[in-house]
Amino acid sequence: MSATTTLAPLPAAHRVAIAPVFGAYAERILRATGIRRGLCLDAGCGGGYLGMALAAITELRFVFLEQSPSLLSLVDRNLKTHQLGDRSQTQLSSLSSMPLERESVDLVISRGSAPFWQDLPGVFREFRRVLRPGGQGCLWASSASRPAWGCGSRAPEALARHLWEAGFRCFEISQDEVGAWTRFTRT
Repeated sequence: MSATTTLAPLPAAHRVAIAPVFGAYAERILRATGIRRGLCLDAGCGGGYLGMALAAITELRFVFLEQSPSLLSLVDRNLKTHQLGDRSQTQLSSLSSMPLERESVDLVISRGSAPFWQDLPGVFREFRRVLRPGGQGCLWASSASRPAWGCGSRAPEALARHLWEAGFRCFEISQDEVGAWTRFTRT
């Protein structure tokens, strides 16, 4: 993948096939970060729906990273269906030890996977390692998983501590009617 490659957004016909809720999350990420080009890591991507929705409104290239082989197979099928193969790759990996180069990623996104991360401090250290200076991350947990974010190592105070200890000095943690949002920037 070349950092200078310009890619067209996903055609409008494909946008309808991706659940509308993911489109709203993608738009929120785009408004919050302004990142339209570069490399995006969809961390703990599940079926890859958030990344595909973001692909529909940006020129980003993607790495869909997932530790479940069956979910990664689903991502591969979805990428083929949505004709995103030339803008994406899949990686089978744990988030606490990602096979990505240092300072290679412009944007990290994740929807709903954070409550299941075993090593939250390690994941945030990895995000800082792979993000370029000025790169950003947007993590989202649904209202249904809010209890997991509100206790133990995922309480807002603990998340803030983990981000700080990983080296992030610019971050925001908030909750609204749809869930908990964590946004961070590598300085």
